[in-house]
This record gives sequence, C-alpha cells and structure tokens, in this order.
Amino acid sequence: MEAWKLYSRTLHTGEKVLIATNGFWADRAIAMAENYGLEVVRLPGPSNETFKFEDLEKEIIKHKPVLLFISHGETSTGVLQPLEGLSKICHRHGCLLAVDAIITFAAVPLFVDRWEIDAIVGAPQKGLAAPPGLTFLSFSERAVERMDKKKVNPPFYLHAKKVANCWRCLNDGPAGFHYTWNSNMLCAIREAFLQLLEKGLANTWENQTKMAERLWIGLEKMGLKLWVPNKEKRLPNVTTVILPEGIDVKKVCRYAYDVLHTDISFGIGPTYGKCLRIGIMGYNCRPEIVDRALEVITEVLDKYPIYSKQYTSVGVNSWGR
Repeated sequence: MEAWKLYSRTLHTGEKVLIATNGFWADRAIAMAENYGLEVVRLPGPSNETFKFEDLEKEIIKHKPVLLFISHGETSTGVLQPLEGLSKICHRHGCLLAVDAIITFAAVPLFVDRWEIDAIVGAPQKGLAAPPGLTFLSFSERAVERMDKKKVNPPFYLHAKKVANCWRCLNDGPAGFHYTWNSNMLCAIREAFLQLLEKGLANTWENQTKMAERLWIGLEKMGLKLWVPNKEKRLPNVTTVILPEGIDVKKVCRYAYDVLHTDISFGIGPTYGKCLRIGIMGYNCRPEIVDRALEVITEVLDKYPIYSKQYTSVGVNSWGR
C-alpha cells in the first residue's frame, strides 16, 4: 500500500509511469497506480531474475515516463534487484526513480542519497523487527520540487509536506500538527533502531548474509532447488524454495504450523503452488532459527505421505508478505 503514498505525493492523475514487475507486489503497485488514474507502462521480467539496466533504459527512452517504480526486494519470488547507478539512467532522461524497500530496509545495503533515489518507502516490520503500522518515506530534492509544482494537492492525510513539517524536515520553523501519531508505534520503532545501532548496521547486514547462506546450503543438501538460481540475485531475508512435484505446498505449511508450531509461508504470485517462502530476519536471524527451519522442512517432507491424506488445501494459517 505504500506505493499509493508515493504516487499521491509526487504525480498528477494522467501522468505516465513505468513499473518494472516480476512478482506479486509489483503487480499490486500497478493496480494502485491505475486506481490513482496514472497511465501505466508495464515492464514484465522473469520472476527469478533481476532487471537489466539496459532494458530499463530502452523502455524509459521509448515511453518517456515521469517516474520509474521498481522493487528493491520482491518477497513473492525472493529476488534482490541491484539499484546503484539506476538513478543516473533515469535522471539522464528526465525520469524520477521510486523504490519499494519494504523488505530490504535495515536488512541489506541501501544507500538512498548515494544512489540518488528520488522516492523510497520502507517499513518497520521486516529487517528492523518492529511491529507493523508506520511507513518510512524519503524524497530527493527533485521529488520535493515536483511536489511544489503539483496543482492538485494529495488527500490531506497523505500530504507529505504537512507530515514533513511535523518533523521539521523541510525547515527550521515551528513544527506543525497534522494528525495524532501512533505513539506506541513510535516507541517500538525507537527501541528497534536502538537495538540496530547496538548491533551495528554493517554487522547486521553481514549476519543476514551468513544466515541466508546457511539456509541455502542446508536446503540444497536436502536436494531442494531454490527459485532464484543465482545466489547473487537472491533476497537474503526471504528465500523461495521449490518443493518436489506432487507435494501440496499448503498442506506442508499447515502441518508445519499445526503440528510443529512453525510458521512457513507458501508462495504467492509466480511462486504460488510451487514454493515455500522462508523468512529469516530481525530477531529470527540466528543460527538456531535457521537450523530449526531446516529441521521442520525435513520432517514435513519425510512425513508428507502420511499427513497429506488428513489435510485439505484450505484453512492454511501461514500468510503474510
């Protein structure tokens, strides 16, 4: 839903946007853009691969959009999209770069200013390991200039400059009052950031990579294949693993939840009915959690011939992004 906030703050109804889509959440961004009245150019890509910059530039030159929207991490497929250098391509052709960093925020290297990203959204409930409910937003000077030129203001609740004024982001004057904040959420996020600072950001990134590799090696030793074959292009905090043909993914998830008390998600979008999605992030980014996930998958596959007769494919408790 965070894509809506970017659209309403920086774009006019009827303007053209290019959206790179290789998974469920990029498709959701397209639906929201169309709902907002934008002219959407869809650029589909392989669900187990990243977008090549040369292909993105060709589409920008061809369609001349005012904004390119792309996901840094696509959790439906487990793909991690490189971003460094992409803004230079966009800016060379008069296009803004907007990024969905919901899953990657605090989990992988992300340099918003250095990479000159114009608009970006993050969230607290993934790599930061805080409760969901608030959104992190960042806008470049280019994006702010666009806001200033908008003839029609966004909905009052989504008015970025009014929100920014509450936090004195744009000036040193008195803070304004936009609406009542969720103070509980702010306290939770503050504590999560303090824990992140205590660990160190670079150490957190390094640990995330180590735990991902521990998981990948364990899965491959079991004879399972990962949806994204090239590990350099894998999202380290959400792994998509292909189950053997003939195994009902939802039954696997339900047995893991009901019997082993472990919540493992099934695939959505391109991976629906084919993959498990294993999230290892935040507090759970530890060796014992990775090993537990591998133990659970081993057991559910070993006992599948027995419990598969007891379960239907409905009523699965494993959901989420």
